[in-house]
Amino acid sequence: MAGTLNADRKSPIGLERLVVWPMTTDNSEGITHGTAVEISKVLMTASDTPSIVQADQSADNQVVDSICAKNGGTLDLSATNLNATDRVAIYGETADGETNITNKDDVVPYVAVAFMTRRSDGKVNLYKYPKVKFSEQQESFETIKKDGVTFAATALKGSYEPTLANGDARYVRRGVDPKTDATFVTTWFTTADTYKPAT
Repeated sequence: MAGTLNADRKSPIGLERLVVWPMTTDNSEGITHGTAVEISKVLMTASDTPSIVQADQSADNQVVDSICAKNGGTLDLSATNLNATDRVAIYGETADGETNITNKDDVVPYVAVAFMTRRSDGKVNLYKYPKVKFSEQQESFETIKKDGVTFAATALKGSYEPTLANGDARYVRRGVDPKTDATFVTTWFTTADTYKPAT
C-alpha cells in the first residue's frame, strides 16, 4: 500500500458500508465464511466495547503480579432498518413467502462484520470482526404527531469473540487512502479473511 499508515491521530468524522458474511466453519484447521452481503445506506452509529479480564495477585501487602487480557467484546450498531433478507442472515429467522418467522428453534448464526469510518484528510479507517453473534433488540415505534415525525431505528447488539482458528477478534486498518488503495478497500469488503494487503 502507498503511504505510511498510523502516522497521525485523525478523528473519524463519518461512518458507512456495513457488510456481513455468514460464518460456515471455525476450528483449529481454519475459518471460512460465505458470500458477502452489503447492507447499503443503513449504518447510523457503531460502538465497540472490548471485554477485558483483569486480576491482581498480592503478597507481602502489595501487588506482585497482574493480568489484563482481551477477550472479544460488544459491538453495538444502529441502523435505519433491516429488510427480510438481512434478518434471516443476522438473526437466523426463516422466510416463508416473504413473511419472516421467528421460531423457538431458530439458531442465531455467527457472522463476520465490516464497516469503515472517514477522516477529515480524505482517508478511511477499516474495521472487521471475523466472529460476531447478534441478539435481537427491542423495537419501538411512534405515531406521527402534529409537531413532527420521529424515525424509528434498529439496534443491533453483537458479541464478538476470538476465533478458534487463530484467536483473532478484530482487525483495524487506519489511514487507508481510498483512491490509491482502492483495490485493497474493495477486497476488505468482499473477502472476509482479508485484513492486510497481499504481499
